[in-house]
Amino acid sequence: MYQIIFFDIDGTLRNESYGIPETAKTAIKMCKEKNCYVCLCTGRNIGAIYDDVLDLKMNGIIASGGAYIEFENKIIREKFFPTNKIVEVWQYLKD
Repeated sequence: MYQIIFFDIDGTLRNESYGIPETAKTAIKMCKEKNCYVCLCTGRNIGAIYDDVLDLKMNGIIASGGAYIEFENKIIREKFFPTNKIVEVWQYLKD
């Protein structure tokens, strides 16, 4: 049986003022030692995830509300709005 723990970033794993607490780093390390998979799950896009969070070396990342999924350094899903649709919406809002 597999065990997996998902961590949100903002206000859960990381605080904007002081970063990631040592207790969280220790807990993640303990989970890995017990053969639990640890993954990030965030609405942030992959480029907006802080380096200190990425340095935790999680087993996987679910970002952009599920539009980007990576597990064991393999991208499983990468689905974003096509540029032409973004331009179309931008033009609509501008008008």
